[in-house]
Amino acid sequence: MTQKSKKSDQKLYSEFIRTLELKHIRLTSCKVESHVSRPQPRKLQVELDFGSALVSEPSEGQFEIQTRMTVKFTEKESQKEHAVLESSFVLTYTAEGEITPEILDVFIQQNVPVNAWPYHREFVQSTMQRMEWPSFVLPPFKTSAAPTKKTRNNRQKTDQ
Repeated sequence: MTQKSKKSDQKLYSEFIRTLELKHIRLTSCKVESHVSRPQPRKLQVELDFGSALVSEPSEGQFEIQTRMTVKFTEKESQKEHAVLESSFVLTYTAEGEITPEILDVFIQQNVPVNAWPYHREFVQSTMQRMEWPSFVLPPFKTSAAPTKKTRNNRQKTDQ
């Protein structure tokens, strides 16, 4: 890619972001499985799986993107599953001007997770309270500065 082409792409993306509006966020599905009550937090391992995908192609400047998250809590030693929380949200956006597949790819990788992450975080935190589990706060969403087309799904492992 030439320097001129990069600047042109950056300008198109900047214009897209300038006119972008998030219109709606809705929970489209959720699932909770708890196999134990009040586990010991120090003995748990947490696995996060997050992904985003275009649901509806841009039409008249509007498009929808679905995000999904799965959080699994397992015992560190036995690897026995203690709980699974799944949530899916659809985000509806509007933007003016040309919305190319390249713009959408970067947007889905870089911006959508940042928009959706707080909703998934709240779902996990409030659901765990209802399960009478110890509080768990999802770590911040981290994205690379240089996205690639192969990084649509983000997996993170953490110890609670």
